[in-house]
Amino acid sequence: MTIQHMDTFGIYGTNVALMDDGIYAQATGSLTLQPDPDGISSGTVLRLSSSAASIGVLRYVLSSAQNKAGQAVRVFMNNLPVSDNDRPQVVRWLNNANGELASVYVETTGRLTFSDGVNTITTPNPVITANGWWHTEAAYDRSGAGSIEVRVEGVTVLQDTDLGYVAASQIFQTSLRFLGNNSSSTRIYYKDLVIWDGSGAVNNDFLGSVLVVNLAPTSDVALNWNLVGGASGFSILDNIPPNDAAYIEAVNPPPAAYVCGLSDLPADVTSVKGLMTVVRAQKSDGGDGSLQVSLISNGDVDLGADRPITTTMTYWRDISELDPDTSAPWTPVAVDAAQMQIARTT
Repeated sequence: MTIQHMDTFGIYGTNVALMDDGIYAQATGSLTLQPDPDGISSGTVLRLSSSAASIGVLRYVLSSAQNKAGQAVRVFMNNLPVSDNDRPQVVRWLNNANGELASVYVETTGRLTFSDGVNTITTPNPVITANGWWHTEAAYDRSGAGSIEVRVEGVTVLQDTDLGYVAASQIFQTSLRFLGNNSSSTRIYYKDLVIWDGSGAVNNDFLGSVLVVNLAPTSDVALNWNLVGGASGFSILDNIPPNDAAYIEAVNPPPAAYVCGLSDLPADVTSVKGLMTVVRAQKSDGGDGSLQVSLISNGDVDLGADRPITTTMTYWRDISELDPDTSAPWTPVAVDAAQMQIARTT
């Protein structure tokens, strides 16, 4: 697996508390979910701001420690920072104790700066302007002598292939936050977040300008499970925000898997980096209960992790980077025909 996580920020409605339910390690401070600020685009995006009393922080724990970790995300600012104590970070890389290893942040001039506490590198020219979405992507490698590369709209704006490291520690987490606590006016918005690492054979380097799209369930192909609080399985699963009083239920002994159809990609999508299944689930008591969420392509199944779940309603996710029917990257045609399978295994 090389893609670790992706998020549209649209599945939670405006309920920030849902982001802590198994997805992020921390979603605190001046952090809200709001309509897209550009006046044209639809959907919900993440907004961070800060003050002396509250700094917005979104922190994600990688599934395993990595030498190399990258992040792609679109950013929008209502204005550029008004002071050095007012600068938002495009990405932070953290150690196991939440200590900052390095970060990339927006300067008052619209330049981007990389800092790791020893090296400070700033783009020679402004690369971010206010009131527009900018696709940013940064790759940070702590192996060998260390390296950093930052791209904006696919163009390299900052790069150093020798940061002078010797036996540097690994990356455990990534984060979004403000560098200072004096943001009376500056706000930054994020969407199309993708976090990846340097392992594996695909998606282990720059992804390019990507969208993150929510493909909601649209039909019950094989219901099999009981319905509670709804007339169909897909209409329960596509609730945004989720309604925990309505759900599909698999009693013991486990029934056959639930299978649903999914909505299509936008017509202008030409390639697919990967798919991520997301389900919100719990078991009713302390007994055995395991869940496996998979994707079906032309009859072939890409099995997700077979994992025990808890009695707390939690989001569970799996990444699929290759079409199980072809063992090649997913295509838009294959994604539009794909189905999602949810199985209780114990």
